[in-house]
Amino acid sequence: MPAPIPEEIEVFGDVAVTYYFWPEANETSPVKYRVMHTWQKGAPGWHIIGGMDCEVPRSALSTPLASATSDHQQPLTESDDKAAIEATVRGWAGLSIAIA
Repeated sequence: MPAPIPEEIEVFGDVAVTYYFWPEANETSPVKYRVMHTWQKGAPGWHIIGGMDCEVPRSALSTPLASATSDHQQPLTESDDKAAIEATVRGWAGLSIAIA
């Protein structure tokens, strides 16, 4: 199974949020899973402190989503952190997780 590829990574100091679709071995499934994880940076690096997922019908994936921004959103200036989180997510290749 391929590693997940983040669609977006937002970093806010020592906390970050990632959004991606979980890669599936069965591409004929009528749904995909959209995943959101909240990360915190600690001494050993980035680790997940929370998250959620939901089923999304594949037919809905062809419809563009509206982009929402927050007035409180800080600009991403920590590109090293963003790269570290993406590398951690991509390191999940071969990880087997059952989504119930």
